[in-house]
Amino acid sequence: MESNQIELDLLHAALDGAGFGLAVTDASGRILIANREFATLMSVDHSQVLGALYLELFSTFVSNPDFHRVFRHGEVACNTEIMGKDGDRLRYILIKGEDAQINSSSAYRVVSAFDVTNFGITREQLAAHRRQLDALENAVVIADASRKDCPIVYVNAAFEKLTGYAPSEAVGRNCRFLQGPDTRPEAVAHIAESVKTGKSCHVILKNYRKSGEEFLNELFISPVYDPSGNLTQFVGIQHEIATDSARQGAVK
Repeated sequence: MESNQIELDLLHAALDGAGFGLAVTDASGRILIANREFATLMSVDHSQVLGALYLELFSTFVSNPDFHRVFRHGEVACNTEIMGKDGDRLRYILIKGEDAQINSSSAYRVVSAFDVTNFGITREQLAAHRRQLDALENAVVIADASRKDCPIVYVNAAFEKLTGYAPSEAVGRNCRFLQGPDTRPEAVAHIAESVKTGKSCHVILKNYRKSGEEFLNELFISPVYDPSGNLTQFVGIQHEIATDSARQGAVK
C-alpha cells in the first residue's frame, strides 16, 4: 500500500510539472487524475476535481457540443472561454481529448488544456511550444508583426486541412487572402484594430478555402512580445464552426 501511494505521489508531481493542464477520465466521464494546472485553467479548485463527473464540474460548458465531445469520444479539440475564479479575467482555453485504451475492458480519456489568451508571451516560450503546434487539430498561424503587412511565417498541418492552402502557398502572405465577397467588414475592422493596437481579439467571420468553398471561421488572435516588450509576432488559432446565421460575422 505504501509503495502504491509513493508511486501515485510521484505521478502527481510529474503531472504538476507538465506545463499545461492534464487530466484522465474513465468511460463515465469521472476525473481520475488531474494536475493543478488543469484545475487552474478550468477555474475550479484542485480539491474539487478528483472523483468529480465532468458533467457536474463543468455544467456551464456542456451546452457546447464540442466541449462535451472532448470528454466523451474520439480525438476532439475545441476553444472555450472561461472566466477566472476572481471574476475579472476572461481566458481562452484550447482543450483537447483523446481515447486511451489500457486493455480490452478499460477505456479512458486523456484531456489536455492550454491557455491561448496570450499564446507565447515571449519568443522563448513560443519556440518551446512550436513542436506541439503541428499535433494540434486547430489551425495555427504565426505572422511576423515586425514586418510590413504582418506576413505569415508559419502554419501548421491543420491549417492546410482547413483551408486547402499548403504552407508554401500561405507563408509570405497576409491572412486576409482567406477573405472573400461575403466576409463581414465589421469583423475585418475588428481584426485590423487589434493588429494596429497589439491586442488580443476573438472574431467569427466567413472565410474561403482554396477551392472557393466558404466556411465560418472562429478566430483567436494573440500578440507575442519579446522580453524587452517589443511586439514581434501574432498567433492566430482558427476553428471551423457550424454555419449559424445568427453568429455569422460576430465580433467578440
